[in-house]
Amino acid sequence: VSTGRSLLVLFLFPPLSRPNPLEMGLTTRDSADLPLHCKPVGRSVDFRAAAEIEVQSALLKDEWHHSVKWCTDAARYARVRTGKPLATRLSDADISAMIAAGTVVELKQGEVPMAFCNVFCVPEWSKDPPRRRRVCHPKTVNAACGRDTLRPLRLPTRREIRAAVFRGAWVCCLDAASFFDQFALSDEVGRYFCFRDRSGRSFRLSAMAMGQRQSTEVATALMRLACSFVHDVRIDIATDNVRFIGSRQGVIDAVTEFCARCDRLGLILNELPRQPTAAQVDAVVVQEADFLGEVMDYHNKTVRIRKKIIDRIEELWSLRGRWTV
Repeated sequence: VSTGRSLLVLFLFPPLSRPNPLEMGLTTRDSADLPLHCKPVGRSVDFRAAAEIEVQSALLKDEWHHSVKWCTDAARYARVRTGKPLATRLSDADISAMIAAGTVVELKQGEVPMAFCNVFCVPEWSKDPPRRRRVCHPKTVNAACGRDTLRPLRLPTRREIRAAVFRGAWVCCLDAASFFDQFALSDEVGRYFCFRDRSGRSFRLSAMAMGQRQSTEVATALMRLACSFVHDVRIDIATDNVRFIGSRQGVIDAVTEFCARCDRLGLILNELPRQPTAAQVDAVVVQEADFLGEVMDYHNKTVRIRKKIIDRIEELWSLRGRWTV
């Protein structure tokens, strides 16, 4: 598959899921029977610890103090006006699972919703086993708190990500577990992210909505605090993903310090426990790893697209005759 043709297909059409639901005898209606992916995070980010943690630049603290107010300060939402109440199509079992996971709470008597968000699920057929993912789209908040409320956010470009393969022979790639669910909303802020069930009961989010415009800003600010320490490795941050590149011992030392800071901040990772052993850290320091959809070999200095993505592109190209524009 040529690069130009692959990119054209990938951007013009959404990738099909694997396994193909049609081959499984499933239709879109059957997606409602898939289990809801809504696991409890276990703890929330400690905002006080984040304010007190040592950093290499005071600018990072300023960035954090500004960003975290989207979770704690209801005054940030002063321009938001209550819109039309939105009822979710989620089942009672789905809502109960979200409450058990600590991401949703029912409004108490006397609490008034300030704004509503659209809460729904999308199927993820490519997962094994297939599942549904919860999506919270705060349309009212996003419309009122537009681009003028966003701070400039510098993320690594694709060229920089690939070029970093020459910066060392060893790498460790980590990502946060259900990152946005780890940012607790204050009760006052949560009332700007409400929804209703089919019976008319009102609920509010107790954790940050991934669909909020400012969510990436908040998450990135925290990850930069966690990575702000003395080290001799290259560190790349892409929201909830972080990559360490350098010598083997340098990466091990950096990952060990990073995990200690994450433990102080209350930040949970997928690959490592809160207080990993030396053997656990050593196991995640490798010479070939997947980072943001590309597999990079830091010993041979090569970069290739994940086979899973290539398979999806080839499947799309083989089905191109079935599409009509």
